[in-house]
Amino acid sequence: PDVMLQALLDAAEALPSLTKLDLRGVLTERTLAGMRLQREALLLERRNSSSRRRSSLSTMARKLPALTQLSVGFRLRSHSLAQEGAQFINAQFKLAPNMRALGCMVSVHDMAPIDVYCRVCGTCFYRSLSAYIVHPPRREDVYYEIHTDAPPLDGALTEDPHQPARLLCARRCQGQF
Repeated sequence: PDVMLQALLDAAEALPSLTKLDLRGVLTERTLAGMRLQREALLLERRNSSSRRRSSLSTMARKLPALTQLSVGFRLRSHSLAQEGAQFINAQFKLAPNMRALGCMVSVHDMAPIDVYCRVCGTCFYRSLSAYIVHPPRREDVYYEIHTDAPPLDGALTEDPHQPARLLCARRCQGQF
């Protein structure tokens, strides 16, 4: 897709101690659109020949053993490019075993350990949460969303009886969390 992005990723791979990488200016939705066009061209080429070339999506990710934080310049919830973004992210996570945080349209410098509180009653849900993903908001009244597999503090959250994948403040003061 982008020669500059390829060169940057090649240079990053040559830095085995690299822990933070911010690609917001170069790995964008435009880049993902280019990846999609390349993939479609390769699929067409494969139908018309016996080509064994691999898609750029599988080759964009780099082996970065010390990488813990990555920021990209696209939104994971982009309807038109979700597949391309997820393919890159999944491939990169496999090649960066120490990855703890992914920021989409958020600087890695902003991704320090955080405390998460109920905005209504102030109950602390998470203290010093360091393994999380920042997603763009799905609602206008939310600035950003934090997703994590870390368990909340004991007794802080409870499952929504109607949607078990959703969590509620244990005080039931704010609806879904």
